[in-house]
Amino acid sequence: MKKACLIFAAVFCMSAAQAQFCNMEKGTVLLYVNEDREANEVRIDTAFISDVVRKGDDWLVNQSCLNPKTRTRDSIYDSDSFMRFIYRKDGVTAHVVIDEKWGPEKARTLRRELAEYGNAPFDREADLDEQLADVENQKGAIVLPLKKNAAQGEDMPGGEYTLKVGFMKVGMKVDKGKYAGFEQVTVPVGSFDCLKVSYRSKQSILYLPRTEYVTRWYAEGVGLVKEEVADKKGRLKRSRVLVGLIPAERPLVSFRAD
Repeated sequence: MKKACLIFAAVFCMSAAQAQFCNMEKGTVLLYVNEDREANEVRIDTAFISDVVRKGDDWLVNQSCLNPKTRTRDSIYDSDSFMRFIYRKDGVTAHVVIDEKWGPEKARTLRRELAEYGNAPFDREADLDEQLADVENQKGAIVLPLKKNAAQGEDMPGGEYTLKVGFMKVGMKVDKGKYAGFEQVTVPVGSFDCLKVSYRSKQSILYLPRTEYVTRWYAEGVGLVKEEVADKKGRLKRSRVLVGLIPAERPLVSFRAD
């Protein structure tokens, strides 16, 4: 019986890793080249699948950035230094851009980055932690549902999130989302048949607004392969491309029950 369960788990793990729009193999390393045309900056982000956890019928996948210190002040607008995916039992992979768990961490990142420029709104990290422990003005979430059977041109649900801590305010909104079908994408690490999505992103950090138009390509079993961010006139501002994919040392996905 135990052997049968192990075989079933292995088959499920392999099929899940191949079928969903995220990488579900704990320990896998993904390398991205990020080009910021406005800042005339190119950086390499090293990310890895840090955790794969089962909660009921869903699987939670965390993708963490290993080199956040390479980011510039403008990175307070970057929502992808930490990625969270939820593989749901209905076959949809939900990319969680921000929610009540990720919001306070963004506030901490904001505080640390502003401190480097002598403009920290809190004297000590403990002051911020104390206020975040009792956040009353936090609401909403932004989740991108990645569906394999989405019709081309189908609307993609949006979302909105706000967080207030003292005079610090973080606001994000996603709307005008569309599923653009599947598209073959070739990057340095290989060619992938990717689900293409696009949406408008509106962000406000400390009351400084920004509106961008985002296009992303997700591959099954891999996750984000390519991203382009443009202004309202369609001019490319930033891009992100997958250039490396290093499998975990273990041959099978490593799961743990929460």
